[in-house]
Amino acid sequence: MKHGDKVYYHPRHHVKQPATWLCWITRGDRRVAMVKVKGSHVTIEISPRYVDIGIEKEVYKYGQ
Repeated sequence: MKHGDKVYYHPRHHVKQPATWLCWITRGDRRVAMVKVKGSHVTIEISPRYVDIGIEKEVYKYGQ
């Protein structure tokens, strides 16, 4: 990750496992990474000083 990257997560995205979150990292107007995070197995630590963290209001289509 670089300074200025934004992290979004979609709390209601339908996945097979109930404790799984779909997250993605955006740089400018491009999505640079998508991550599927299982809440009970993975911890993501991000310093809010360097990146913005928010809930994405609209779901990106794959390949965008």
